[in-house]
Amino acid sequence: MEEIRLQKRPRSALSVEQKVAFVLLLILGMGGLILGMLSFGANIRRPFDIQLANYTGEPVYGTDEMERRELAALKNKDSDQDGLSDYDELYVFKTSPYLSDSDSDGIDDRTEIFAGEDPNCPSGKECGAFFAGEETSQGETATSLLPPLTTTPAAGSFGNVTLESPQDILEYFQSLSTDEIRDMLKQQGVPAETLDELDDASLRELIESSLTKAMAENQFDQFLTEEPAQY
Repeated sequence: MEEIRLQKRPRSALSVEQKVAFVLLLILGMGGLILGMLSFGANIRRPFDIQLANYTGEPVYGTDEMERRELAALKNKDSDQDGLSDYDELYVFKTSPYLSDSDSDGIDDRTEIFAGEDPNCPSGKECGAFFAGEETSQGETATSLLPPLTTTPAAGSFGNVTLESPQDILEYFQSLSTDEIRDMLKQQGVPAETLDELDDASLRELIESSLTKAMAENQFDQFLTEEPAQY
């Protein structure tokens, strides 16, 4: 009977305090659930965020910029340690950037180039033209790169400079600045692109070695007139 009486007793309404407490518990519960989900997602992403923050990979460049950077890198790289940059070997002298002696004749490429020899032709063999005294693919010789000489009965001359011997020609070129040499060669038809491929030191060394070899082969005799004999 007592149980029946309790079941039939009307339920008492919640007090204001109880309602407020219930709402607060509900809010705290929902907030805890949301924070827990956010924290779970953050924990999953954290390893990837750390890797991305520490990533220092190379930036992405366009095709033209990549080519420019690759060529610049070749100019500062010497794979075979022969004193010639990979860029010069590939695009100027057409030798192997990975072999210090491209023609395997026992003489390294740099020595042959600055001696006016063909670094792709073994010493003692005839393989075609290269530098001083031999015709190039453009039909030029070492002497054709020189400005025309205005001859007089006694000597040749470059403007106001009198040249009485091949040694005078060599000394004249040695006295010129690199820019003057470049301008002079451009006036004689040497492509600017070809000259731009050589740095100042390489250009001077190449010109001087070519002139020296041309002197040894008497290629400058046509420009000079022997002084008349004194009686």
